[in-house]
Amino acid sequence: MNLAAVLPAVLPAVLPAVLPAVLRVVLIATVSLAVVACHRTDDGESDDQALLAQALPTEADVIITLPGLAAGKPGGRASELHAGAVAAASIANAAVRAWLGVLRSLVRDVPATVRGPHRRVWLVERVAVPGRALGAIERHADGHIAVQLLVREPGPGAPWRWLGNGTFTPGEGERDGRGALWVNFAHAGTPGMDGKALVLWSRVGARRTMSLLRYGGTAAAETRALHFQQESDGSGQLLFRAGGLELFEGTPALREDGAAIVRWSAAGAGRVDATLSGGNIAASGLRHATLAQCWDAPDITVVFDRVRVTDAQGATSVRSIDGAEADCFTATPAQPVLPEAAEPMDPTTLPEESTLP
Repeated sequence: MNLAAVLPAVLPAVLPAVLPAVLRVVLIATVSLAVVACHRTDDGESDDQALLAQALPTEADVIITLPGLAAGKPGGRASELHAGAVAAASIANAAVRAWLGVLRSLVRDVPATVRGPHRRVWLVERVAVPGRALGAIERHADGHIAVQLLVREPGPGAPWRWLGNGTFTPGEGERDGRGALWVNFAHAGTPGMDGKALVLWSRVGARRTMSLLRYGGTAAAETRALHFQQESDGSGQLLFRAGGLELFEGTPALREDGAAIVRWSAAGAGRVDATLSGGNIAASGLRHATLAQCWDAPDITVVFDRVRVTDAQGATSVRSIDGAEADCFTATPAQPVLPEAAEPMDPTTLPEESTLP
């Protein structure tokens, strides 16, 4: 296997290829909760959308932003890895926008079943998947807002099961704060969906972070962890870890694991450090293969490219190199260190509205 020839073409494909698996599941789970109202409402003035706006992040809070993609200088080579990162961010952002849009449409179009001073509950019939869904938003005395999502299959005596649970704690600024939402796909009732996902986000002024962690899914290839961070000056980084990738044609039984960190400056120059292991890499007698690529600003033109491998004994060698690492906005390689969190567990107590007929 000629890694010097193969890796520059394969690794750019990793960035956009691994994200759809988990993010598409998030989108499917959201759309499967399309609902119709039960037409049972309590009297009282509604500020449902205002409460939802406090509980959920805005698009500006959680979408991934990267330096713009340009065609490259005349005679220069546009960065494939930057293009891959932009494609991956576009996939993630589309899923986030769809998820937020469905929830806001639900609150806008469906009357709340129960309204209290600081609590709203929606008890609705599911359309895409038979059964009922229960959603609740509550503002607590300490200021944090809790979100609960439950589903139940049709039929008398069917138990409620947790689909998701979340919380948002406001900060000092108007949109400052931190939030978390987990989703249990096994309870969604949609074929091919399993495992759990945890989404974490925070914002302090213009500094934003968003992380997605995946647990227990059985899909052959999927993103296991994703982290985005943007500083107040516009610089930032995007990290991911994925497994079970079929990156080399003709060897479906051999699947690789991948990880990458994309970093960029406030001016838009950037660097990607990506690693592949297992699968065909291991079959070639290697521990892992890495690619470092840097681009300048504003044209996103490659200024440095290197393929390096580490063999089974730990010896490292360079398979190909183009340009000088000193021309990168940072000459320091980095390893993707992603946030970790224990697998979310279902709450032990159901909300009182789960007793509603």
